[in-house]
Amino acid sequence: KTVSAGRVVFFLLITFFIFTATLNEPKALDLFMPKDGPPSKVPASGTLSIIAGKDGSTFYYEGALSSDGSDFKKSSLADIRRRIIEKKQEVLSKYKPDLACEQKAVANHTNPDNCRQKNLMILIKATPDADYKTIVGLLDEMTINGIARYALTEPDAADLAGINKT
Repeated sequence: KTVSAGRVVFFLLITFFIFTATLNEPKALDLFMPKDGPPSKVPASGTLSIIAGKDGSTFYYEGALSSDGSDFKKSSLADIRRRIIEKKQEVLSKYKPDLACEQKAVANHTNPDNCRQKNLMILIKATPDADYKTIVGLLDEMTINGIARYALTEPDAADLAGINKT
């Protein structure tokens, strides 16, 4: 028996559409939530807060924000990347080997670098008028720079006051 040309074309079209539909599957960002329990403590010297404002503006400060806001700085995404790298290197340079943590990481097939970053925490704070592109850009920076611990949270009153001052 011969197969009609219409059936061959139909089969090829269906195959083409199925194939191209699988190429366009959306890619999602992996999100790992902390386990229940007491909050982990991070020294203020290992904290970097990044605030995303309106129109793509970004600000940052290290540790606890000073009462006069003098350490609150306006920045660009490129400067934020440089500051993240510097902060990570600063924390890693102060790392004291924790063999138990590193062995546990290897046993659990996770990156031992996470142990070396236990005193590094980056807080990404999004104002209500922050744009999506800036937030995604900041989250991408965490992945690009291999930051093990970061959180997306709301800015507090002091952060908003710092934005208004600059």
